Amino acid sequence: MNHRSIGAAQLHTLLGGTGELALIDIREVEDFRCSHIYHAAYLPASWSEGRAARVAALVPRRETTVVLVGDDPVVQREAALWIEWGYRDVRVLDGATDSWTAFGGRAFRNLCVPSKALAESARERFETPSVSVAELASRIDGRRPPVIVDVRSGAEYEEGSIPGALGLPGGELVASIGKILEDGDREVVVTCAGRTRAIFATQSLRDAGLPNPVVFLEGGTTAWTAAGRSLEPGARTVPDTHRWPTSLPDVEGYDAGIPRIDRAGVDELLADPNRTTYLIDPRLVPGAIPAGISGVRHVPGGQLVEAVDEYVPVLRARVVLVDDAPYVRAVALARWLRASRLVEVFVFDSAAPQSHPIDDLPTPTGSHAAPEGVDGLELDVRKWSLGLPQLAESEPGGGFAL
Repeated sequence: MNHRSIGAAQLHTLLGGTGELALIDIREVEDFRCSHIYHAAYLPASWSEGRAARVAALVPRRETTVVLVGDDPVVQREAALWIEWGYRDVRVLDGATDSWTAFGGRAFRNLCVPSKALAESARERFETPSVSVAELASRIDGRRPPVIVDVRSGAEYEEGSIPGALGLPGGELVASIGKILEDGDREVVVTCAGRTRAIFATQSLRDAGLPNPVVFLEGGTTAWTAAGRSLEPGARTVPDTHRWPTSLPDVEGYDAGIPRIDRAGVDELLADPNRTTYLIDPRLVPGAIPAGISGVRHVPGGQLVEAVDEYVPVLRARVVLVDDAPYVRAVALARWLRASRLVEVFVFDSAAPQSHPIDDLPTPTGSHAAPEGVDGLELDVRKWSLGLPQLAESEPGGGFAL
């Protein structure tokens, strides 16, 4: 079996269709960071160690349409490898990213662009409030300093954070914030390295009905140090959050539209030969997996939302989140994943009503289909991303992005 070459127009049709697609950029990360197609996930060909297993984890269904982006002759060799590994529909984009931009498509720079587009969409849509470094510094020195929460990973937090900040990675925030607040009117300032994760976290707390005023630090720790202020090793990580009792926010419609499925429903999804299903444990610390369910991958929730294109590169795949009852983390993350319109998302619930047959489950929609609307959250980020010139590289007035 040989791979096929396709042009940019054909790729555009695939991106706007309803079938699953894995668009994989095999160039080096530095090249990808400078310029790539919006939906592409990077998997450099130079990452050769354990590559077959890595590919199998990222694109588990061998019938998935795979489009590889890279330069000859490396991309031709890569296509041959994917076919050798059993993938039956492997295609190579003629001319790589240059052909896409020549066709009229935009090339984006930086990493995790879909999550950045979604965060910026949410900030614009819901007017998520922020605070500057100077304002935060003034409030810290005031009579009633705010509670500062750092939602980056534990490693980032321990390396250096704003003095006095609590380390509470984003996936745990909604589930655990109530355990660290002294009262209901103390201001909460959320920070990350820049702003994407902080926007997600801030808006999540607002959506969950936290009575405290919540804002994010504009520019995060990067802006803090750029202003000449120092970081200190994070030393106030909230421990063992997975052991704390949690409850869903008492906000009407908070988890509306997020389908829940039981063990039989998971089995049915996994048995569907026409769709990819990822099983993901979003807890900060891996938790118990229901009996009989295997192949669950541990990806802490904040990391999953930030880099969904890296962990779930198959466009329009299904994602099942496995969490502890009452599934607070899973629901909070599912709301963002569904809003992204990149994947279908389900929450595993052992007590869920009888699963629907596959024929009754949602079917994927095209890129320009109208959002269904989940609590006012679901956003057409493919269209909105046209409004992110700081992320895109294109000629003035030209180009498009799905």
